[in-house]
Amino acid sequence: MTNRRVLRAWFFPVALLGIVALHPLLVTDVQKVILGVYLVAVLVGSLLMLPHSRHSRNIAFLLGGAALLCLGIAGVVGTQPARVLAIAGLTALQMYVVWHTYARVVIRSHRVNAEVFYAAIAVYVMLALLWAGLFELTESLIPNSFAYQTATKDIDEAMLYFSCMTLTTVGYGDITPVSTTAQTLASLEAITGVLYMGVTIAKIASLYNAEAEYD
Repeated sequence: MTNRRVLRAWFFPVALLGIVALHPLLVTDVQKVILGVYLVAVLVGSLLMLPHSRHSRNIAFLLGGAALLCLGIAGVVGTQPARVLAIAGLTALQMYVVWHTYARVVIRSHRVNAEVFYAAIAVYVMLALLWAGLFELTESLIPNSFAYQTATKDIDEAMLYFSCMTLTTVGYGDITPVSTTAQTLASLEAITGVLYMGVTIAKIASLYNAEAEYD
């Protein structure tokens, strides 16, 4: 693999981790819209950097355009329905990119390289962002779906934190899903986190063993 391809693959997970790090610092509506636009750019850009088909990229461009439109409406209108629409647009794009990146780059790979490692890391971070969006939608459509031990001013930040804790099965207990929908989603994310680590590690280990036997 060339250094250029390694750098392109490395950029994807680093950019996503940057979103997680910047998330609690950007609190105004305008700042959140800018962060959303940045997320769309990273997700669509990932399909240009990693090996995907032209058809997959075209669909990603369509979903990215729809997500940007929803973000623009949310930024201008500023109402709760517009915000829900923006979250839904971003969530749909993330679902598509997660599936295609994992299925095409990680699962279908026939050898272990930096591209596979970085793609696996990126998908794990994307899963946290994806489930955070689903939790935000749940809290927006079904108020009081979560109970907080301490008062929270930013639902976005709280849901990303809760998503990371659930995906990694840490679960500090300071945020608790209360509604049936929230509890179901939290259970599914915890299962997803465990299965993802198990399947991904097994896949990479099998590729490494196959290469070792071939050599």
